[in-house]
Amino acid sequence: MPSPFSRTVRSIDADSFSASMTGMIIAFLVLAVWFAWFFMAKISIYKTSFRAYVTGEETVTSEFFRDYRRSREIRNVGLVAQFPPEDTADIRPGQEATLYLKRSGQVRHLPAKVIRVIRRRDKETSRVELSAQPDTDSQIRLRKGDVGEIKIMVDHVSPAVMVMRTSGLFADTPGVSVSPRKN
Repeated sequence: MPSPFSRTVRSIDADSFSASMTGMIIAFLVLAVWFAWFFMAKISIYKTSFRAYVTGEETVTSEFFRDYRRSREIRNVGLVAQFPPEDTADIRPGQEATLYLKRSGQVRHLPAKVIRVIRRRDKETSRVELSAQPDTDSQIRLRKGDVGEIKIMVDHVSPAVMVMRTSGLFADTPGVSVSPRKN
């Protein structure tokens, strides 16, 4: 007696799961790469000043290389930047910064370094003193009174840490302490 389900049995025998398995493997690989990026990528966090200006203080020092036959002249130009008081909690002497000057419609940038942080809780702004180090052969000449903005890199974090800090859970956030529950 013939089986009434012969076409069904033949179609089950003919089906293979290779296309589905290939799709699942590709989806798993994409998900694994995304998870690796989410937990291991490093994103820089910057604090940006309200205003920055050149003070006009300038010092020139020489740096000697190991062979003592060559030296390099280093110019240090004084800068002052104004930040919100809450932003200066993350700023420390020695951090790298970038000065962005706005001149004649062009924006130019120079490396700088934080020298001193003056925190003022009772005022609207805090003061950060920096030192810009333009190369001696640089086209950019800093003049007293030049105005721009400073960006200071304060941290490198993963996207996962950023999400956790934003949600307020499971991450060390400055000023927030999490203590275990006592029974």
